[in-house]
Amino acid sequence: MTIFFAVSGQSSAALPALALQHSDSPDLFRHLCDMLSAPETVTNDALVLTLVERRAGGVAMLRWMLDETKLDVNWVYHFDYPASAGRGDARERAQWDAALLRCERQKSATALHAAAINGNAEAVRFLLDCSASTEIRTGRGNTAQMLAEQREQGEVVEVFQQHPTRSRGLR
Repeated sequence: MTIFFAVSGQSSAALPALALQHSDSPDLFRHLCDMLSAPETVTNDALVLTLVERRAGGVAMLRWMLDETKLDVNWVYHFDYPASAGRGDARERAQWDAALLRCERQKSATALHAAAINGNAEAVRFLLDCSASTEIRTGRGNTAQMLAEQREQGEVVEVFQQHPTRSRGLR
C-alpha cells in the first residue's frame, strides 16, 4: 500500500523532520527519507526539537537518535529563529509556536530541559539514564529540574529526586 502525503505549505523534504518530531518510529523516518529521496540526516538540534511538543513518549526515537546517529545528549539548542518558519497551515504554526515558546523563553535548552518543561517523565528518565547533564543551565539560568519545579511537573520532579544522578547534579 502506498500512501501519498499532501501537506499545505510544506515541502516534501520537511516530512521526515516531522516524523522525527511526532513519531516514535525511526522506521517511519527512514521510510520517508527513502520514499522522498531525502538524505537521512539527523542533527543534534533534532534531539531537542523532538521533545518540544511531546508531553509523553518519544523514547524510542530518542534511543535511536542517541544510539544509531550518535547525537550529543547534552547538545544545547539556541532558539534564535522565527518559531513557525517553514511550518504549514496557520493552526499547525500556532500549535508549534505555543510548544516552542515554552522552551524558547529559556533562550537555549537541551533535550532534558525540553522534556522537563513539558512534563515528559519518561523522556527525562531515559535522558538521565543516558548521562544527560543535570547541571546545564538555560540561557535564563535554569536547570531542567528547576524548570520542572517552576511548572509544577510533579512526576518529573520526582524522577529528578529519585535518579542516581541527583547526587552529582544541581537542584
